[in-house]
Amino acid sequence: MRKKRIEWLDIARGITILAVVIGHTFQSQTFSMQTLPAKIIFAFHMPLFFIVSGYLFHQQRLRIVLRKGIRSLLVPYLGTSGIFIIAFVLAKFNILPDIFFSPFHDIRQLVVSILYGFGGGPFGTVNPFGWNIALIGIIWFLLAMFWTNLIFQAIYQYSKRYSNCDVVLAIFVSIIVVIGINLARLWILPLALDSAFLAVAFFYVGYLLQKIDLEALIRQPMIIFVMLLLWLVSAKNGLFQMSAISYIPSGNFLTAIIGGVSGTLVIFALSMFLKRFSRIKKTLSLLGRRSLVMMCFHAIDVGTLTISSAVLASTVNYPRAIVFIALMLARLITPIVFTLGMPYIPGLRAIYLPRRAQKRTETSQHK
Repeated sequence: MRKKRIEWLDIARGITILAVVIGHTFQSQTFSMQTLPAKIIFAFHMPLFFIVSGYLFHQQRLRIVLRKGIRSLLVPYLGTSGIFIIAFVLAKFNILPDIFFSPFHDIRQLVVSILYGFGGGPFGTVNPFGWNIALIGIIWFLLAMFWTNLIFQAIYQYSKRYSNCDVVLAIFVSIIVVIGINLARLWILPLALDSAFLAVAFFYVGYLLQKIDLEALIRQPMIIFVMLLLWLVSAKNGLFQMSAISYIPSGNFLTAIIGGVSGTLVIFALSMFLKRFSRIKKTLSLLGRRSLVMMCFHAIDVGTLTISSAVLASTVNYPRAIVFIALMLARLITPIVFTLGMPYIPGLRAIYLPRRAQKRTETSQHK
């Protein structure tokens, strides 16, 4: 029997995917990513997705988790990477230069970027090969979520062999996170594994939240006030980039984890409040259910389309606040259009909405 979706969690994901796009609007032409608003967004936006996944966790056979992960995470990652390759070829041969561009210098750099799944920080050479690893963008998250699901499922099942399984699980999580943090300082791991190791901490927090009455907790004003303060303190501590954990300025991962958790709980409380308003609820729930589509097409917009550069060129003489708003709105258009239209695009639907595509296939077969 299919479980009913938790509406306020979809709303939380909808808020957060909008925050992802807005967060990527902070850049040199608008406002620095080192400003407090940017730090506030980065403190929670990626941790929330992992915490939500942990909250929805249930034991499954590893092969089922693997199969689901390939279908819902790796296929969209490869599909988006394929679009990057198409854009690279078009840019290389100067085809439709007013529409497409590619930030990659050559095909080797692009392939290495796809294999590494490195999403943030400067061009990295922290690897045994001395390669310059170019950024792949926000889709690093798909690889990290794939590994996080597998890793947590594996250690959860192993810990169940022991009578004190909760303690064993906590020890495994701590070991994995510590290893991931220290390895990332020596070597940017391929396939976003370093980000995945840190993400296990947030996933584990989500799992622990299953054990309490979370809705009752986030309805308490004093709890949310304290969480808000912790979120702000964490943000002031420095910019938290889960995609490049070796480049966190402060190196204070405990503070970063606290900030991610506290920020997530505040967004949960906000989502519970917004659930009262039907139009807002409907819009944010839809974006939340299709947040993966929006994430991928945000990456495609930023990494292959010239819309952002055109907006920046046309607003160069305007105040930074105007440039920021114009760029933010421009960067929302492409992902929202594809998010809304994805159910009606057969080829892409099979990649980005595999469950819906499968359901349509099964329906047509029974007619």
